[in-house]
Amino acid sequence: MSEVNREELRKRLEGESLIERIGYRQKVAILSKKEVIAKGAKIRRENRLASDIEDKMRHPQFGFHCLHYSVSEAAGVLRVKIINKTGNECTVGVKTIDAEAESPGDYIAVDQVIEFEQGTKEAEISIVIVDDDAWEPDEDFFVQLYDVGTKQDLKGEDTRCRVTIMDDDRPGQLVFSEKKSLKHPADAKECIVGVERIHGCDGVITVKYKTIVFDRVKNKALPDRDFTHVEGTLTFKHNETRQDIIVPILKREDEDENTVRDEIFGVKLFDADPSIVKISKKDTCIVEIVTDAERKKQAEALQQLLDRINREEHTSWG
Repeated sequence: MSEVNREELRKRLEGESLIERIGYRQKVAILSKKEVIAKGAKIRRENRLASDIEDKMRHPQFGFHCLHYSVSEAAGVLRVKIINKTGNECTVGVKTIDAEAESPGDYIAVDQVIEFEQGTKEAEISIVIVDDDAWEPDEDFFVQLYDVGTKQDLKGEDTRCRVTIMDDDRPGQLVFSEKKSLKHPADAKECIVGVERIHGCDGVITVKYKTIVFDRVKNKALPDRDFTHVEGTLTFKHNETRQDIIVPILKREDEDENTVRDEIFGVKLFDADPSIVKISKKDTCIVEIVTDAERKKQAEALQQLLDRINREEHTSWG
């Protein structure tokens, strides 16, 4: 296998062109089928009405006005309309049923008896929707009509309606603070690799990380010789936007004042949780361990000044 130079390595990790990066973003968008709604938007939507189904498929006395609602977390309350088709004095039971959405974490359960007076053909129940900061996929629960005397569910396609809770939380995207390679002075014992959370910071998220060796690079840095291998998990709390990875940098056994360091290794991000959290296409930060030429030059100049002062003192005092 041939070796690759540093510029080729950057292209492989960061993408060669703007078109390539746009293609990547489009691919991510296609894979995500979840409806994007504004944070805090109050949405209550009727998706399918009972009037769309044939009369023979409905219950003869009771039914829901709408068979599928969508409601955002921030909506607070959803009002579900129940129809008394005969207009007679009567009662019917209504209850919620957990599915992916569960009470009380996602909504507050309802189980009550509706009493219709003579001539009353409509009634409403209110269902409280719980708004939290944790990202979740869109989740459903159901509302079912039942016979008050027998407790049996009523038959008919209009006696059960589905409610979809749309999540409006933005867990964000993870990127390295350093957009290009990170140059780290060889004489600094700890390398700090910053990871930032952008485009949202709702809820708790995690991402795994580890140092890696670029085997096909001539000036590769090696663990236990140039740096200490680290791996672990970063946890971002709600509203937290930055975490740091600390990598110890080692002094070589054969290193002296004339040694020039120029080795590279990587820090890789992977397995973000929840899965909706995207890691930048540049999922690996290139770290270059370098001799700080300017700092070394200043140190040498300072040493020369001290030597001259010592010589002058020695000459003055004889």
